[in-house]
Amino acid sequence: MPRRCPSRLPIGLAAALLLAVPAAAAPPARQIIPPPAEDLAWVGETAIYRGDALFEYINGAAPQFIEYGFEEVASQELTFGGHTYIFDVYRMRDPLAAFGIWSTRRSGTAPPIADLPRSSYTPYQGMIARGAYLIEIVAYESAPETPGEMAELIRRGTAGLAEELLAADPLAHPPLSRLPAEGRAPASVKLAAGPVSLRIALGPQGQGLFYEMLSAIDETLSDPLWGLARYPVAAETDAEGVDLSRKVVLLK
Repeated sequence: MPRRCPSRLPIGLAAALLLAVPAAAAPPARQIIPPPAEDLAWVGETAIYRGDALFEYINGAAPQFIEYGFEEVASQELTFGGHTYIFDVYRMRDPLAAFGIWSTRRSGTAPPIADLPRSSYTPYQGMIARGAYLIEIVAYESAPETPGEMAELIRRGTAGLAEELLAADPLAHPPLSRLPAEGRAPASVKLAAGPVSLRIALGPQGQGLFYEMLSAIDETLSDPLWGLARYPVAAETDAEGVDLSRKVVLLK
C-alpha cells in the first residue's frame, strides 16, 4: 500500500525548504523589474550581466556577490511618480544567499523601506532581499516620497513570486537559527559565505589573528556559511572608547 504523504509540512521545515530553493527555479532577473504602466516608463534597454561579467558592472563589489552564489543581474533605468530610478535585480543562488548579501551590505542603522521586511533605506538608495533576489534601487534625487515609491516598485516587481517564499524567515534557517535571540542587538544578524563577506561582516574585527584563524577554517570547509550577531554588554565602550560589544560566530 503506498505511503500517504502529509498535506502540510511543519512550518519550520517548510521555511527551510523554501529558503533552499535554487535560483534556477526562480524567474530570470529581468522579470522582476516592474513592467511599464501608465505611471511607469522604462528608459533605454535592460542591461544583463551574468557570472564573471559582473566585474564589468560593479568591479569592486563583484567578489562579494560571486562568493554568495551570484547568477545574474538585470539593470533598468525607469521613471515613476515623476522621479528617475536605477532598478537593479541580482538573482542569487537561493533566498539565503540573497539575505546574506543584503545583511552584509546594508547599514546597521538604516530603517526599512516603508513596511517591507529585510529591507533598508538610506537617502538615494533602497535595498531588499526578496526570495532569491537582492533588489537595489538608486534614486537620481531624494524626496519625501522616495521610500514609498521604492516600496511600490518592489511590490510591482515581485508581485508574481510565491507569497510563501517572500514570507520565509532566513533567521529560522541554520546557521542563523542557532544564534541566541536573547540579548541580540536589533538588525545585527549577518550571514557570511566566505573570506570576503566574512571580513565585511566582522567590521573592525575582520583583521589580525582572529580573522586569519577564521579564514584558515573557512578554507578547509566546503561552502561554509557563517552566522554572526552582536550582543552588547552593559557598556558599549570602556573609558578609552574600546568597543566592548560581543559577536557570536557560528558555522552551518
